[in-house]
Amino acid sequence: MIRLCTNCGNDFLVNDDEISKESIMIKCVKCDADNLIESITNDLEKKLIDLDKELINAEQGLDDQNNFNKTEIEKLESELSSQKAELTKQKILEDKIYAFETRVTDQEKENAIQAELENKTYQLKKEISKVNSDITNKSKNIQTKTNYIEMKISNINKKSNKKNLEKDFIQSNEKTINHNHKNKIVVKELDDVKHKKKFSFWEN
Repeated sequence: MIRLCTNCGNDFLVNDDEISKESIMIKCVKCDADNLIESITNDLEKKLIDLDKELINAEQGLDDQNNFNKTEIEKLESELSSQKAELTKQKILEDKIYAFETRVTDQEKENAIQAELENKTYQLKKEISKVNSDITNKSKNIQTKTNYIEMKISNINKKSNKKNLEKDFIQSNEKTINHNHKNKIVVKELDDVKHKKKFSFWEN
């Protein structure tokens, strides 16, 4: 079996039969240091002890790593939960923003409709104003024509009335003349009657 010097690291060969039962001391040929060579049983026990320590250390390392991982997982889960909560909040905010965008879009459409209605109202008011102006002008023209026609009719009526008056006057004069003539005739007849009666009296 090859062993190493604990002092200088020089390797040397040891007979297995020499160390199978009990430990022996071997001097290094290079540095002259004493090296304790344990028996196989003791050597195995030490190796097992060392392995047990290594295993305990490994297990402790694993436990530490597990604890670290658990802590890290809990931390990450907490962070993930916070991130999910934040993501949920952001989703709610996105929904609100979308709702606002929809409202803004609807408001813009409504504003466009209102602008169109206002423009249409303005055009209608303008057209109504023009129509009113036309109506006023036509009314003035109609009034002027009406006044002119009334004046013409009045003149015609005046002429007609004048003619009627003249006709009535003429007719009245004719009636008066006829009446006077008739009166004269009657008077004459009466005179004649009286005259006849007078002579008749004297004749008798």
